[in-house]
Amino acid sequence: MKKKAFFKFVVIGLSVWASASSVIFANDESTKFFINGEKRYDAEIVLKNDTTYVPLRIVGEELGAKVNYDSQNKSILVSKDSISLQMRIGNKEALLNGEPFSLSNEILMHTTSEGTQLTYIPLRNIFETFDGVVAYNKEYNYVNAYNKDNLTYTALEGLKSEDLTTYRFAQLALPRVGATDMSLTGGRVVEYIFPVNTKTDYFFIRIDPSGDMDVTSIAYMEVENGVAICKWYKELNGEIKENINPLDNAINRSLGARGVTREVGEFPNLEETNFIYFVEHNMMQPSPQDEAVPLYEEKFESMIGVLTPQGGVGVTKNLIGEMRWSPYADTYIRQGYDGEMYTYWKNDILLSEVEESSFVGAVPEDTTYLYGNAYNGWKSRTFR
Repeated sequence: MKKKAFFKFVVIGLSVWASASSVIFANDESTKFFINGEKRYDAEIVLKNDTTYVPLRIVGEELGAKVNYDSQNKSILVSKDSISLQMRIGNKEALLNGEPFSLSNEILMHTTSEGTQLTYIPLRNIFETFDGVVAYNKEYNYVNAYNKDNLTYTALEGLKSEDLTTYRFAQLALPRVGATDMSLTGGRVVEYIFPVNTKTDYFFIRIDPSGDMDVTSIAYMEVENGVAICKWYKELNGEIKENINPLDNAINRSLGARGVTREVGEFPNLEETNFIYFVEHNMMQPSPQDEAVPLYEEKFESMIGVLTPQGGVGVTKNLIGEMRWSPYADTYIRQGYDGEMYTYWKNDILLSEVEESSFVGAVPEDTTYLYGNAYNGWKSRTFR
């Protein structure tokens, strides 16, 4: 079987919370439904009596539970490991391991927009019964559900890590949502930008659609309840000029003074002034087990840099430590256009440990850095 790198483009969609009603079909333009880190487009959400309902099949697919349905008695038996839950359509009363158990709301039948009648269950009530995790956010209109056995759930645990690189991997592995009128399209070159030597609940994503165009999109992502939310984003177009934006901030200075095609939200009031960035070039990046990894890692050393209010600088090799692939990377198999089956990687992001304490406060004196970029070549510069 052939292996081929999978290049994941960042897409942040629109979302508007559905208005209150006894029963609402929450379509893709209202509530975002993430399960095990993936946005689900194939599962209609129903809101009834302040309860979120999803199709019963979700339990079997995502929780790894067995589902048996008795159509004659309209009864359902869901079992996983040592837990069994027996329910009946239209009834709130159930049996949990043979003992009486009250559901938050009754099981119901729902006819989807395609005309299919499906059994729907209260998401949180039943997910948590089988040791799942569900988080809601009405301000940004999402439902986020996890099976604790799933690889992506470990990203939530990674947010507790004191290791800075592990923490950053966890931030990048989270589901992403946008506020009204915010969007971010993918490209060949993606930069992940973090405050230097600091654990914060935010990060930036900057994207160049081709790697050599005078176009940039940048988004400010803030982590809440296991989801990275886009709270500010900006699109720029045109050649970078000598003058800079008025804010004395490394992010704005690095963007330069270019034409703004769209800006949504307000630039955050940040305490941090210095940032480190890691470049993901989708045209050359292999997957973790590809033969090209050693060559790419050497190239990757020139794709790490620091943004300061005085300008951007590259990082010298002596400050770069171990390079690590995302521990939340996963694979799936898909048929290619040529009919053959290929292995694709998800979230195969490469970051590196860097001796970042050197950059705190100011650029160290008498230190040689690289400047320029990974595409036009780097040159050395010594700060004194």
